[in-house]
Amino acid sequence: MAAGVVKVEGINELARSMRQLGAQFDDLNDAFSAIASQGARLAAEFAPYRTGRLARGVGATKTKKNKAVVRVALKSVNEYAGVINYGWPKRNIQASEFMQRADAALLPYALDLIERDAQRAIRKRGLG
Repeated sequence: MAAGVVKVEGINELARSMRQLGAQFDDLNDAFSAIASQGARLAAEFAPYRTGRLARGVGATKTKKNKAVVRVALKSVNEYAGVINYGWPKRNIQASEFMQRADAALLPYALDLIERDAQRAIRKRGLG
């Protein structure tokens, strides 16, 4: 490892490394909030469109933990959102995988945002 360079793989390892450097994980709350919001927008965009209710039901959930959560929160569509996403072969319903497609599209953005905010927290404490 070169001087001044830290390589971290995985969110738990990032949290552990940030604590070791004296940074609070709260420094990344804005990043996780932005990731969840962008993830919700992407999932709604990828959701199959018939009436638009499924897309309108997708939203970001705020958490205090080190994660970004996107879920279908509208109760009237929550009951069938899983079937639409994962499919139901017995009923001849094809999986649309709109959540997985949103996740794949979100990954580069999320990694960049977390890295940027982690670097900012490290610099803020004069460690980098």
